[in-house]
Amino acid sequence: MSRGRRTLSASSSGDKGDGTIVRFRQDYARELSDDDYGTYNFNWGYYLESLRLFSNTGSGKPFQAGSATA
Repeated sequence: MSRGRRTLSASSSGDKGDGTIVRFRQDYARELSDDDYGTYNFNWGYYLESLRLFSNTGSGKPFQAGSATA
């Protein structure tokens, strides 16, 4: 299933006190269905939680392909 062209960008807004703020933005060539949006929303949440764990503990939570709950 083609979802059209996607654009992902990340930017850092610099040091904010004791940390750095990173902003992610993802755009699509067309509007997503609710199901597709839900899938992407879940996947981004999983990725960002893994990134947070990695930055705090040195070990992330890699996604296991083929696993619905990873």
